[in-house]
Amino acid sequence: MNADSYGPDDVVIITNDLILHRAFQKGSPVELSAFDAELLAKAKGIMTLDEVTAHEAAKLRATPMDDRPVMESEGGGTFVTMTPEMLEEAAKKIPEHYRGYLTGCLSVITGKAMAALVRTLRVDEGHSWRSVAAWMDESGFVNVGDGDPQLIGRALCELSADQLGEDFDAPPWNVV
Repeated sequence: MNADSYGPDDVVIITNDLILHRAFQKGSPVELSAFDAELLAKAKGIMTLDEVTAHEAAKLRATPMDDRPVMESEGGGTFVTMTPEMLEEAAKKIPEHYRGYLTGCLSVITGKAMAALVRTLRVDEGHSWRSVAAWMDESGFVNVGDGDPQLIGRALCELSADQLGEDFDAPPWNVV
């Protein structure tokens, strides 16, 4: 399905976590966290952030300027018409936000033993990024608090893979 086939009330998951993509498309051979299972049960679709950004930018380019959505500026009170370039620029800021989670997780992944634990959760047991964060939170290794569990889990996986000389975004860490 493409983004045009979803309605305003449809739940569409936007993630680059390929374990969740696999679970949505085929059913998952591994146990998902309760949150992930509930989310997948409600979802009508799943897309990567790049797919969403490209689709929405293309829609904006095809929309007359007067019909484009407006967004309030950071200063408040001023509204500007959304352009494809603004959407693409907003998507570029996500990595900046993510770097904060990477920095916060540096104190957790302090050696190969902790990295191996995270690898076991992700690779051997098939946890999503979100459920890696939940498991680490429940075990007292990290405090998810009000943070984004998906990004925290992603950061834990990235740092662990790096500690082990692997690429968190490639197999066996991220496979469809």
